Amino acid sequence: MHEHMHHMNHVLTAPSWVIFGLSALFGAGFLFYLYRLLFRDTVRAALGYSDWENEVGHGLCMLAMASAMAPVFLQLPVMLLVGSLAVTGVWFIVRALTWGKTLTYNKAWYDWVHVCMLFGMALMFLHVNLGVWFTALLLAFWGWFTGYYAYQVFQDMKNPKFFSVGADFAHFAMGAVMFLMTLFPGMLMSMPMDGGAMHHDHGAAEISQPLDDQSICRAPQSSAASLADDSTFDSQLALASTRGPVFVMFQGGCDKCAAEAPVFEEVAAAYSNKAGFIRMRLDQAPAVAARFGVDKCPAILCIEKGSVKPQRLTDAADHASIEAFVKANL
Repeated sequence: MHEHMHHMNHVLTAPSWVIFGLSALFGAGFLFYLYRLLFRDTVRAALGYSDWENEVGHGLCMLAMASAMAPVFLQLPVMLLVGSLAVTGVWFIVRALTWGKTLTYNKAWYDWVHVCMLFGMALMFLHVNLGVWFTALLLAFWGWFTGYYAYQVFQDMKNPKFFSVGADFAHFAMGAVMFLMTLFPGMLMSMPMDGGAMHHDHGAAEISQPLDDQSICRAPQSSAASLADDSTFDSQLALASTRGPVFVMFQGGCDKCAAEAPVFEEVAAAYSNKAGFIRMRLDQAPAVAARFGVDKCPAILCIEKGSVKPQRLTDAADHASIEAFVKANL
């Protein structure tokens, strides 16, 4: 089942117009909640109350989703988003236990739903894999969340009011997208202009069409460094882990990636008895790249006993740097 989901992640990559459309939708959602925050008297006149904490929390979620959908237009620092979401989640925990109980317009379970919503989104940005059961729990939450607000939108349409319909539709859209992003990591998140390979952080010339392995490596694949994609990565990782830590290289179609790949192969051949080595093409591994937070290439990271070490080597193609990185993590 796990391998099947990774295969689906590879196949189901949304086209760029869908991603940019969603980014625009959530950008509009952010402006909607910003309006509700700035014009509280107008909201109070329409709904009978105004909740600034609600506007801040939901506006943050809308802004985070807009950044996730199309970072090429709005790229906010990941840790800034994660930190903001987590702090706001803690705020709503405290609110649920204290003053939230005194708000006449508030229901206690609303605050706890907000807590799950904020922390669930923060985990998505961290690309943390907490196992099948936790993923199933997240799917159950986002599925319920989406269904509940779909029903609320339906109810709103019987007597449509701008602030009610807008808020419930924003919830529905966020729940549906988060459900998809949990089920298919990388399908919508951190995608570039062409909807294919991730961003490069250097000025090397890009090759627009997807490249085959031969044209990127400029040398045949060695037996020491296996080539993997979304559908085969986990099995390749398990096999490579039997030799020790596993070094994973993410590459794209630029000249620097093409120069680094054969050097990585050479180092892999020299240390194949002490470690495992895997190469990933970003255009064929968007889900794995999203899982490990890789959005720039070339990049090499080290995985040991299922955990990714914090240090990673980026934008380096010389033998000395790659070998030093490998030796430092053995």
